[in-house]
Amino acid sequence: MATVNQAEENASTILGGQGFAVERLERADGDPGKRADFRVTYGAETYVLEVTSKEETQDFHRFAAELRTKGIATMTAPPCYNNSIDGILRRKHDQIVQTPTAAEAFGIIWIELLHDDGHFIAEVIEHTVYGLAELFACEEGHCFPFRDFRCYYYDHYSFYRMPRANGVMVLTKKGCRLFVNAKAENYSVFKGSRLYRLLKPGMIDPEREAEEKRCMLLGPEVDRQGQHAKWEYLKRTYGYLTTRKLEGRFSGAIMIDADSLPPAIINNRDCQQHSEGQQE
Repeated sequence: MATVNQAEENASTILGGQGFAVERLERADGDPGKRADFRVTYGAETYVLEVTSKEETQDFHRFAAELRTKGIATMTAPPCYNNSIDGILRRKHDQIVQTPTAAEAFGIIWIELLHDDGHFIAEVIEHTVYGLAELFACEEGHCFPFRDFRCYYYDHYSFYRMPRANGVMVLTKKGCRLFVNAKAENYSVFKGSRLYRLLKPGMIDPEREAEEKRCMLLGPEVDRQGQHAKWEYLKRTYGYLTTRKLEGRFSGAIMIDADSLPPAIINNRDCQQHSEGQQE
């Protein structure tokens, strides 16, 4: 796993390469408060950046160990709200809040996941910050066809208690992705920022998806523990009857002795990668 220092260096290099000026924030002697890692500027814009990294899950470590000892392994895991990640995010948010800066500064939490379990952990972070649920939906009186909807804020979600964080950026082997906090105090201003525009093609922004009628949003007044209350709200608001999908991630791998394979197979990159997919 990358150390936090490596993650900080990578964040500084990547943002610097996009024209941002990156300055490390040092805590003054005798100052008991915690601080974010960097002040980032672009023209008149100011960002407060807190950087961390997250290692592979225990399930992935068990999967890798089984593969090494048995030569074959499988793993299933659901991407869902995670209390540990929620705690990490809220502590990082507290550091942003305690950082002396201009009131209009944007707060960003950067999480590096440059390992083989990074894509899955990014999904878990997405479910945690948004209380995300995948739903089947159909119009009342019509069992078919079903439609697929993502519903944000369906469960308890971290962004509700992170008003100074404009987003969480995750860096995986597939690149950077921004999870936008539409509940942030200065969300409307952040939408005009350089960072928002830069990452817009692949970002997640529930409000933008809702405007394009590509998702559902559960209202803040609805009890997250009341399944019928959630069902009634979505029916009243969107006109659909809904049921939640069962989500899961399946991975499988086989260890192959390359010396026993013809060169044509060894050179086929698709044969060297383990299969991974999503079950619903």
